[in-house]
Amino acid sequence: PRIDDDSSGVLRYVRIEFPGVNLTGISGNEINGLTMGGVGSRTVIDYVQVSYSGDDSYEWFGGTVNCKYLIAYKGLDDDWDTDNGFRGKIQFGLSVRDTGLVDISTSNGFESDNNANSPTNFNGPRTRPVFSNMTVVGPFFNTGISISTLWGRGAHERRNSLMSLYNSIVMGWRVGYRFDGSGVYNAASSDTIQIRNTIFGGNVKLADTVAPASFSAHLFLQNAAYNNTVFSTAASVQLNNPFAIYPEVPLPADNVSNWLPSAGSPALSGADFSNPNLGGFENVSYRGAFGTANWTYEWAQFNPINYTIPVTSNYFITVAPQGFYNTGLGRLNMSDTVRAYLRQTSAPFSIVDSARALVDAVSLTGKFNFIHAPSGTFYIQLQHRNSIRTWSKNGGEPFTSASDNFYNFTSSVSQAFGSNQIVVGPVSAIYSGDVNQNDVIDLSDLLLAFNDAQNFATGYVNSDVNGTGVVDLSDLLVIFNNAQNFVTSIRP
Repeated sequence: PRIDDDSSGVLRYVRIEFPGVNLTGISGNEINGLTMGGVGSRTVIDYVQVSYSGDDSYEWFGGTVNCKYLIAYKGLDDDWDTDNGFRGKIQFGLSVRDTGLVDISTSNGFESDNNANSPTNFNGPRTRPVFSNMTVVGPFFNTGISISTLWGRGAHERRNSLMSLYNSIVMGWRVGYRFDGSGVYNAASSDTIQIRNTIFGGNVKLADTVAPASFSAHLFLQNAAYNNTVFSTAASVQLNNPFAIYPEVPLPADNVSNWLPSAGSPALSGADFSNPNLGGFENVSYRGAFGTANWTYEWAQFNPINYTIPVTSNYFITVAPQGFYNTGLGRLNMSDTVRAYLRQTSAPFSIVDSARALVDAVSLTGKFNFIHAPSGTFYIQLQHRNSIRTWSKNGGEPFTSASDNFYNFTSSVSQAFGSNQIVVGPVSAIYSGDVNQNDVIDLSDLLLAFNDAQNFATGYVNSDVNGTGVVDLSDLLVIFNNAQNFVTSIRP
């Protein structure tokens, strides 16, 4: 039987490089970069990059899996291919093409089918994916260039698919959107297929259709009620540098912001999530995959052909969350995870690298493995699940790449910026009680912990500020005392 809410596990922060192959040299007989066959909605697929796939970068055959933060980079065939009743939700996707890599079957951004048994391809459940916040960049960095005629459309919807697209960017294609077949254009006319609040920029032709004269693809996309935006040039979309990928992004190619909107870009606003089809999506103000934050930073790689394996640099950081420190035992009640950021020492104090480590309950020390930061002087910023974010002392600390480094927050309150620590027994500790992680300990944190205590919450929960595994009065007292003293984060 079909189980829509089945789980196939978790795929997160994964790069799939140089996958996909044409098995026989005949179009339609290939293996994709990431193929999902009947994958259920309880599966987690986030932060995945497919690079240089020999066929489609992603293809969904049925299923209901929801995915976020996907990258399709320089694939050969289609970027986002949906078939055979796929009904999932996809948000935040970037696809980028190379003018020299095109498939014999015609290469598209989106290609969406129901089933291929034409003309009886109304089989149910119908393919009905919902995409939002996609940035789909084609090969036409200029509409006047002469490239292979096998380059196709930003989206090709056919065979009675019911795909809808919202809050996205489709730019640099021979055709922006093709409505192919009576099942598609009838569904568009009846508002079952929806394209809303989407930017079309620098496409040689906005749209076309295999439809009777009564349906105009151009008029459909430009219907004022749908709030789409059409530009004749890709430059009008005002992304930082979306076509700057030839021949390859310069190394290290792990912090590339080419597809973020520039200041004043129309992509920074105009999104709308009031449509019922967008239930469960994250509400953001921007259109396309990015606002002002680059979610590809550190984990994605835009030049995998010849990159250098990063060198690990260890940073042994000693830290004690106030509530966790047990003065009677001289240790923490439990070991816990802390994330450390290395930040530049001048405004805006940008993140250079980050690492996560388990701080040992006895030694109070975690081994943080940084793999991107060069040698230099940086602030250390700590983030713990229910502690105030704490920075190292004024001026920053020397860091040597490919070496062991050490810093001890517990030796003195002055080891923190602004001496923003509290003495607990023999150690200086970072303040506990910021349950909602908004950099201030106040009534809102107390209420969260109070409600959890009322409900006898146990286990690994943020409101357990002393690490005993139970939310009770002792946690509330830590939060209350720090709130009384107006404890907040202090930073440069």
